[in-house]
Amino acid sequence: ISVKPNNIIEMSDFFSRQFYHNTIGDWALTFAIMIGTLVVAKLLYWVFGKIVKKLAKKTKSRLDDIMIDMLEEPLVLIVTIAGVWFAMARLTFPESTEEWLDKVYWVMIAITITWLLARVVDAIIREYIIPITKKTESDLDDQILPIIRKAVRAAIWILGIIIALNNAGYNVGALLAGLGIGGIALAMAAKD
Repeated sequence: ISVKPNNIIEMSDFFSRQFYHNTIGDWALTFAIMIGTLVVAKLLYWVFGKIVKKLAKKTKSRLDDIMIDMLEEPLVLIVTIAGVWFAMARLTFPESTEEWLDKVYWVMIAITITWLLARVVDAIIREYIIPITKKTESDLDDQILPIIRKAVRAAIWILGIIIALNNAGYNVGALLAGLGIGGIALAMAAKD
């Protein structure tokens, strides 16, 4: 099959056309990197599921099984976010769009790390602390532990959301002051 030189020139002209401040070739390469990132993330998920979990089951400790199980999905999401970030960094955008994209990436990373921490802490409580409370004779710890568990999870999420909002450029100090005043008002309303 012979290829005419004119077709090659037309194809290179097509990829060098500008589309939203970038060439079509740049957009194509960016999307190829994103698809490659998704493939790597799927491969990482498969490696965790098939290989790393089997290796962890061979150890005597249950902690490594819990950690691997809890790290699996957030780690894959972090790899995906990092790959998309790298791919999009290749493109040229107006300064306001680049600032907005940076904020979005940092919020996504903060939320993903918060999700990871909440999963790990909840799994450790579920696997280690709940069995200890079931062995005791008192029912008080069985009643208090779910409250503590929810409070710890809520504290992790609140802290993660505050960090995410700070990364997005919001004034977190004013938000915290408002929450503090709201807490005082709630405490006064609950008082006899």
